[in-house]
Amino acid sequence: MKSNAVRSAFIDFFVSKGHTAVQASPVVPQNDPTILFTNAGMNQFKDVFLGVGNRDYSRAVNSQPCIRVSGKHNDLEDVGADHTHLTLFEMLGNWSFGDYYKAEAIEWAWELFTKVYGLPKDRLYATVYHSDTESESLWTQLTQINPAHVLRFGDKDNFWEMGETGPCGPCSEIHLDLGPEACNKVGQPHTCNVNGDCSRYIELWNLVFIQYNRISGGALEPLPKTHVDTGAGLERLTAYLQGTFSNYATDLFVPLIHSIESLTSTKYSDGPQGMPHRVLADHVRTLSFAIADNVLPSNDGRGYVLRRLLRRATRYARQLGAREPIIYRLVKPLVDNLGGHFTHLAQRQNFIESLIMAEEESFLRTLESGISIFESMAGHRASTVLSGEDAFKLYDTYGFPLDLTQLMARERGFSVDEGRFNVLLEERRAQSRKAVKLHASNYTEVPMGGEARIVEDPIEKLEMARHHTGTHLLQAALRKVLGEHVHQSGSLVDTDRLRFDFSHFKALSAEELKRIESEINSAIKADIGVEAFKKPIDEAKAMGALALFGEKYDDIVRVIKIGDVSMELCGGTHVGSTGEIETLKIISESAISAGTRRIEAIAGTENILHFEQLQRDRAMMAVEGKIRQLIELESELKELGSESKPTQISDLESLSKNQLQDLENELIRQIKSSEKAISDLKAAKAGSESIEYRDRFKPLSGATGDLLAEVVPGFDLVTLRNLADNLTNTNPKGIVILGSSSGDTGYWVVKLGKEATQLGHTAPELIGKLTQISGGKGGGRADMAQAGGADPTRLVDALDSLKSLVRE
Repeated sequence: MKSNAVRSAFIDFFVSKGHTAVQASPVVPQNDPTILFTNAGMNQFKDVFLGVGNRDYSRAVNSQPCIRVSGKHNDLEDVGADHTHLTLFEMLGNWSFGDYYKAEAIEWAWELFTKVYGLPKDRLYATVYHSDTESESLWTQLTQINPAHVLRFGDKDNFWEMGETGPCGPCSEIHLDLGPEACNKVGQPHTCNVNGDCSRYIELWNLVFIQYNRISGGALEPLPKTHVDTGAGLERLTAYLQGTFSNYATDLFVPLIHSIESLTSTKYSDGPQGMPHRVLADHVRTLSFAIADNVLPSNDGRGYVLRRLLRRATRYARQLGAREPIIYRLVKPLVDNLGGHFTHLAQRQNFIESLIMAEEESFLRTLESGISIFESMAGHRASTVLSGEDAFKLYDTYGFPLDLTQLMARERGFSVDEGRFNVLLEERRAQSRKAVKLHASNYTEVPMGGEARIVEDPIEKLEMARHHTGTHLLQAALRKVLGEHVHQSGSLVDTDRLRFDFSHFKALSAEELKRIESEINSAIKADIGVEAFKKPIDEAKAMGALALFGEKYDDIVRVIKIGDVSMELCGGTHVGSTGEIETLKIISESAISAGTRRIEAIAGTENILHFEQLQRDRAMMAVEGKIRQLIELESELKELGSESKPTQISDLESLSKNQLQDLENELIRQIKSSEKAISDLKAAKAGSESIEYRDRFKPLSGATGDLLAEVVPGFDLVTLRNLADNLTNTNPKGIVILGSSSGDTGYWVVKLGKEATQLGHTAPELIGKLTQISGGKGGGRADMAQAGGADPTRLVDALDSLKSLVRE
């Protein structure tokens, strides 16, 4: 059954039971500050459950996109590592608002599952809250479920709450037994159970019987009416109906996976190697739904969640070899798949693509440099902990969210001092929270609609005034060059820069930016006097003074007039004449939302020189990082037996910023070429070595399979994986255990052939036995696992501990 049919069947069934099919709500909660994103289908009906709102229907059904990346419901870290977790999923739900209750909900759930979807009755289980004897009785009286399959559980499993406060109540979950072959803990001390810790039993539907409101402090208040709120994950249900255990193998994800394969020329794998594909496929869904509902990437709140997702996805795309933006190109296959039901995705497709591409391009500009800096930080330390200072530098300078740094650190076998990072982050936030208040002296007022911090130093006051007057000149120039539709929609004025957000429908061309900058500097060169006076607001507007749209003004307002160039309502500090600004340079122009652009600029000769020197220093740092990276790659090529030509670099100090950027691009090209050569050599090395190792398999004790367990000197993790793949491809019943080391770090790879997974062992189990002796941490899927951080001197001892696996 196709996913669209699964969704339609659910909605049609409940419409036949008198329910109204309602549209899904936006993924941004409306008038609900308690949650960051819509995380359940009932969010839009919360006011009804609380008795403070109503609808013109008492029964409803829909499919609601839910985002779970924050707070109580946060699945981000698990996404991609397995085949079930998602940051966005569709929740199929039906509701009763003070109408029917437990009996109908239970009876209809059974009817839909067994008659419409055809789920096997003997494999269905129902759980109820431990004191809910009514639901327990209804299951056995109204359905054909095996009475032994109705189980009681406590608060953790069968009392549903949306958050710390809000509507809640006991629930009854429907679980499906996928069979013993679905258990992911075969061979371990373990018993398969409903609500257990293996993958055999899956929850498909939760029937929530809302009868309380949880208030602050934890107390429960009975609601005036009882309600029904159900939720069934479309992706999980579709996976079963399409005969797979993986969400990513359904028609909801396969088109995205195929597009990723095409864009990266990297085949998808169900194992750990497929994690980047799964992350990209998941994240583009969340990004697209959120952006369609006007959540924009930013540095706080919901926008920061999106920026984290985008940057996380960008790095995984890079792992697949992508060096150009590709995430935005996944929007089309997503819209092709879901746009028929969620029409707003199709309507906003171009906007979603443009915004994602702009964010990708922005991050990719810093990603290469940031990764080089990270590698430098990670490669020259004795401890296994990255300092909070280093993590904060990556965050503050290169825009690396903490979780991205932690991800890269885990891959290198060490951790991050998160506590120190948070201290530094809070210090930075405290600086930016300095109150902006009215003051009695010069510079006493805050610029309308802008942001500024109070300064006392006379030089800083001048710099602040330069940038504030520069903002007025910038708005005037924008209106002259682009048209009078341009209006300010936000600004920031500081001592070293200005930021100006304005209404405009497309990106500015290089020629337009040049004209705007020229207009501003012509006014600066003319040294026009800047007047400040107060007028009644109506009189000021009649004079033509610009006011900030939506701003509330007093009856008497302050007007800033710069000759015949600019006249605005403003309460901030300005220079006496435009000549004091000296000069102004536009440093960036970008989109921040549909129809809104942003310009950043710097005023003052010394500030501009400082900025240009800083830009050159960053370019120099990036080039130096690339040179170090290339030298390491050339050394690795030499170790692999390839004669590479040593990199020749001219005197960097003599190069301009633009020349350094050109050199960086050339170094990136050389790095890509060297990385490909290394990859080819490692694959060839693994291929040639596999011929030698094929004859080293030994028969497994008590099984018809074979074991190969070796420490392979001089192999890195990638080559070990290639070797393990080659060996299991030639011996489907083989279990391959390979260890090696680099410096003071050892690592393991365990791979099981296609038929070896039935022999009573799993890769994580074997990895666990090895790391108990050698140290280190690792994990993976049943057929493949790896570990890092092992003690190189204990690798042989660890292998010796597995001797009992071999038939004597």
